[in-house]
Amino acid sequence: MDYSSVLVDPHTRALTAEEYLRAKKEFEVSPHELQALLGEAPDRILLVDVRDRESYEKEHILGAKNVPERELASRLAGLPKARRLVVYSWDLDCGLAASAAFLLAHHGREVRLLTGGLEEWRRKGLPIAKRARGS
Repeated sequence: MDYSSVLVDPHTRALTAEEYLRAKKEFEVSPHELQALLGEAPDRILLVDVRDRESYEKEHILGAKNVPERELASRLAGLPKARRLVVYSWDLDCGLAASAAFLLAHHGREVRLLTGGLEEWRRKGLPIAKRARGS
């Protein structure tokens, strides 16, 4: 079965490869780029974990705020407008972060996606906050 017709909106034009790659570079941030940005200007960035609360409590990127994707619309007013929001979820295949980023961008927020999510951050050996065993 050809699913391409489901994905194409007849009212929009297709992006060129150059446009797509420019946008991807502009609106995504790698784990190492994010770590550098947090080191340079931590007060200008808010890292937002959009996974469920239980998963966040088990482990999350150090300094991240938990706003589950399903609660994001109702908690939007509580997110600072003056800071760039960097959202992440589980991994590259998880669509939660992309969905959250779309909502934030739609509401005029400056937003970036963390490439590869928590999985890639962990794989790079970057700081993770974990709940102590037995807690």
